[in-house]
Amino acid sequence: MFGGVTGDPAAGNGGMTVHDRLRTTPVGRVLDGYRGGTVFDVPPLADALTGLHRVLAARVDVIEIEVNPLIVRPAGLGAVVVDALAIVEAPSTSLPLITQRDTRADIVGPVRHLLPEEIK
Repeated sequence: MFGGVTGDPAAGNGGMTVHDRLRTTPVGRVLDGYRGGTVFDVPPLADALTGLHRVLAARVDVIEIEVNPLIVRPAGLGAVVVDALAIVEAPSTSLPLITQRDTRADIVGPVRHLLPEEIK
């Protein structure tokens, strides 16, 4: 709750970072190489989640963000957002604008707004 108010994802989590929080989940066990499996690159995943949190905290006009898939690669190889979509309120109408971003850009990188008539 406090993360949304302060813009700090660790706020209200006993000072736990997103990285720490991920490690406490069942998925965290897989990311850490469960039963001798691949150890995945958690810091870039945590950075992507933190970036999404910051966008949502800073942009009250964002209604929804969908990231699918976000691929976490083995340790040292990073994480990749393959596709992302953000829906934001239209400034002058009640119709939402669909935001399409270049998936090669940083998670909070440049976006292109599509008007409702451009959506097929």
